Amino acid sequence: MKVRPLVIVMAIGVLILAAYGLFGVKYIQQWQEQEALASHIALVGDLLEGYGSLASLEQQRADAEARLAAEEASFPTSLSSTEVFDAVLQLAQASRVEVVSLRSHSVSTERVGEHDYAVLRLNISVEGSFSQLLTFLNGLERIGFGTLILEDANITESGELYTVGVDLAVYAQSLPQTTVPPGSD
Repeated sequence: MKVRPLVIVMAIGVLILAAYGLFGVKYIQQWQEQEALASHIALVGDLLEGYGSLASLEQQRADAEARLAAEEASFPTSLSSTEVFDAVLQLAQASRVEVVSLRSHSVSTERVGEHDYAVLRLNISVEGSFSQLLTFLNGLERIGFGTLILEDANITESGELYTVGVDLAVYAQSLPQTTVPPGSD
């Protein structure tokens, strides 16, 4: 009968060792998992530091929205060929060049990306000295139409005088409103 308590003690010992072994394996697995998660957390933390704080990102977004609103506000909402002609003729006079010809085309619609824009195209030829023509061409950038594009230019020389032919386009957000005079259908 003495064998029985010894067998029971040994069985309990084996069970305890098995339990310690099982808990030890689980502990090591948990520890390895925790190490991997800690390294992932550190990596994500480093990445987030590169993006800056949330307040900084919100400030950058607000600044970008303000710049976008300013650009949209500077984009003309309609076109007037008379305004464009007056501005070009005043620039020519200020640059001391002679306008040889000035011709406009009907306002057309052009699709850029997802938006339709009204486009007024005109051709102008001016004559003057080289420095006068440079003054005129540089003035086109500051003429007051932020969406004026110089599409083509050609220069010819005749002695001391030069002639520049310029194709311009002015873009606006929408087509101008046209009114029909009473009595015309």
